[in-house]
Amino acid sequence: MAIAYWSFAPRSLLILAFLRSLPVALLAAAVSTMIWDMFSHQALVPDLLVIAVIMLFFQWAISMITLLIVRIRQLGDARGRNWLSRAAKNALVLFIATFVLAIVHSLSLNLAQQSMVFVGWVGGLITASIVPFVLSASRLAQSMQCKPSGFRVPLPKRLVFGLIAILVLGGLLATMGAVAHYIFMGDQAIALVTLLFALIVCFSVRFQENFVNRCGLAPMYTARLVRAYLGASNKARYSGGSEAQSLLETHPDDDLKWGAFRQMYEIPDGPPSGEIRAPIQIVNVTVNETVSGRSQVQQQDRKGLGLGVSPFGYSAGAHHHYHLPTNKSYPKSLNYNVFEDSTSPEELSLGQWVGVSGAAFNTGLGYRTSLGMSVLTGLFNIRLGYWWNSGQTPHRKKQFLLRFIPEKQSWYRLILKSLFPVQVQLFDEWTARFKGTIERHWHLSDGGHFENLAAYELVRRKVPIMVIIDAEADPNYAFQGLANLTRKARLDYGAEIKFYDREELETRFGIVNNSPVGTLEDLRRGRWSQTQSPDQQCLEEVDQNGLSKAHAALASVTYPSNGEPSLLLYIKPALTGDEPSDLIEYHRNHPSFPHETTADQFFDEAQWESYRKLGIWTMSEVLTSLAKHGQEFTADDWSALLAAVRGA
Repeated sequence: MAIAYWSFAPRSLLILAFLRSLPVALLAAAVSTMIWDMFSHQALVPDLLVIAVIMLFFQWAISMITLLIVRIRQLGDARGRNWLSRAAKNALVLFIATFVLAIVHSLSLNLAQQSMVFVGWVGGLITASIVPFVLSASRLAQSMQCKPSGFRVPLPKRLVFGLIAILVLGGLLATMGAVAHYIFMGDQAIALVTLLFALIVCFSVRFQENFVNRCGLAPMYTARLVRAYLGASNKARYSGGSEAQSLLETHPDDDLKWGAFRQMYEIPDGPPSGEIRAPIQIVNVTVNETVSGRSQVQQQDRKGLGLGVSPFGYSAGAHHHYHLPTNKSYPKSLNYNVFEDSTSPEELSLGQWVGVSGAAFNTGLGYRTSLGMSVLTGLFNIRLGYWWNSGQTPHRKKQFLLRFIPEKQSWYRLILKSLFPVQVQLFDEWTARFKGTIERHWHLSDGGHFENLAAYELVRRKVPIMVIIDAEADPNYAFQGLANLTRKARLDYGAEIKFYDREELETRFGIVNNSPVGTLEDLRRGRWSQTQSPDQQCLEEVDQNGLSKAHAALASVTYPSNGEPSLLLYIKPALTGDEPSDLIEYHRNHPSFPHETTADQFFDEAQWESYRKLGIWTMSEVLTSLAKHGQEFTADDWSALLAAVRGA
């Protein structure tokens, strides 16, 4: 491929390509001659020289055939060089893979020939892989958890994860190869029976379509979420009768089927004439996409796109919404494309969608996906993601949300995928090969892997009043998640999020200083400058032991084409010093509160109660400050705030 690339000239005669490639051939012949001179005392050298010449001839012939193919396809200069460079890259990858497999094969053969060394190798492999992994599990969890969007694992850490993955995976393959060699050297008949049995098992797994989802941690994680949250609101558990059960046991009424969830919004008399006065659940997940996707052509840093799931349909990317055709209560006044199709996607229950939405520990991490991390999480089966059957095929020509472009796949991948689809999916997970919406099955994970504040879908729908609770771990109050939302809203929808300063808060909303609602800077905590005027105080130093000046901030969301702006109430967990004494005491002993990492899942009573009480206290203070004349906050107050934003 390299010879063909450097010999390529689109407008010259093909014979000139032969002549231009002669220096490369002569160089290879000179290297072969040097090898013959260095090892002339060996009897096999003439044979090696003949083999080298034959290989050189075939390489030269293949390069010329490649140039002939380019000429027949009438590729120009740019397209021809691009095609040849991709062919050279594939050849280089194939060479490296073959070289690595050769090393692993040689190592496994040597291990199998020395039994004691093999036993020591297995013990050393277990110690060198599992023990360090357990010791560094906390650090790995913090790297994998749903951190603010925009945060990326530094390059050195990526390299470290990649090196560890190579060593662990190489050791595992060498061990498996040594076992295979040992069995074949002992009794080939038993080895062949074992091989046949393994092939039967591998082939039988292909008929279990949901095997990849069930063999991970997602079912257990989802079951616990269902029991902890949906089960806690299940009246049958507290009826006092025979149906009352402990949360340690499952209950059939804990989860809610998606069909039953959609029926809650069905209006039999036709489409709604006004608003639907009920909370509409929108579950946010991420469709991982790292290779061969069409929707991320110029946005490779995202490595995925957002998917919003609601009772009315599925919205993916920036401009597509798939309308569920059986629902009659769907509002038609939308500013993005709506497509209907008879194909039914896989219906998950509400608990399953919530479980996928919280799948932070996974092989696919959206914008933070890396090969080393995917290999490590795959090896230790830390997989909370879900392969969702979208119900679509890659060859549909109708334009709707899930419109596909047939992907050109290599013949060997098509054969492997038809014979062993489950294994191919697992291989794609381990090697971080997620193809987005191109294929029938989409790999879904935590919505925070795309946008962590769950406001992307609200901006899409131009919701008039948005309330965002930014509860991600942000001890330094850097607002990474808010910055990521602001960028994506501007890039995808042309929407601008602008926070009001102190003067605008007073003139537009009548919010005075030292109110629970302040500017964005007032939400930060640390050491503030000491001045007589509160308006002139500024944050001198970020300090976790310090306090904030407000709990929330107000912003406007403006849209292109002179659309009416929306009101955004942004709430950030913060301590201003007037909270109950038990919260102040907990913060004194835990400086990172209220932004402790969720990598530690073992919450004690004090931690749980502190966050619960802070949430109630914050909302009470914020809404009271926004109410007219300090009275109880009502729906009319929302209308007044929205009118102030729109200048009415």
